[in-house]
Amino acid sequence: MKKILVYISLFVASVLQVACANPIVIPSSENQRLIAQNLSITTKLFMDAYMSPNIEQRRFAEMYLIGVIDSTEGSVWCGYSIASPSAIQEQAYIGLKGTLERSPDVRASVAIVSKLKELLPCKET
Repeated sequence: MKKILVYISLFVASVLQVACANPIVIPSSENQRLIAQNLSITTKLFMDAYMSPNIEQRRFAEMYLIGVIDSTEGSVWCGYSIASPSAIQEQAYIGLKGTLERSPDVRASVAIVSKLKELLPCKET
């Protein structure tokens, strides 16, 4: 139990150090933060949050979408140099909407990556 507490303390200290070094504003409500249980979201759950009248749900969905887009730039799709961020986000939304109609239980990240890979593939070297 002591080891777990030490690891948690070290993790929190490292997160706080990184958070202080970055200009990102941390949400005041714990409900707006990403947690491990939110990493495997289906397309249906994602679209429900993305289109929700609840601003916290929409913020969560927006962070998730941007995280997937940013983490795959340059490896799955060619990058922001050929399209504006809003155009890329719109294409990801179109991919999610199509997946929702066909297979609502597919992971949202898989649907986003699939659409970006199809639309903006990286050139083979």
